[in-house]
Amino acid sequence: MLYLIGQFVLCVICGVALDALITLHLRAVSSRKAFWAAVLSCVITVVSYKIISEFIETKSMLMLLGFAFGNAIGTYLAVKVGKDKEDGDEAIVPESEKQTPVSKVLLN
Repeated sequence: MLYLIGQFVLCVICGVALDALITLHLRAVSSRKAFWAAVLSCVITVVSYKIISEFIETKSMLMLLGFAFGNAIGTYLAVKVGKDKEDGDEAIVPESEKQTPVSKVLLN
């Protein structure tokens, strides 16, 4: 029984951690940080593969539910932290990195 609880808690932690990586990846992409976005994309792929292959191998619904619960917690926390930004995406992208819209370039 203690082993199952430990598995569940570990899967919750993995779900929260993976969701944190995905949030960092999205922030890197929106900030146009290509190198970090690429690195995080690679890490997310490897970690996701390892976790999913473990679920397939063990066929444990408890592990899957723990992971899903961890993802839900991670998403909730990411949204709550993201609410501190007043202007949404514009608060993430520095003014010096903003692009001129294509329509302005073509019409001038």
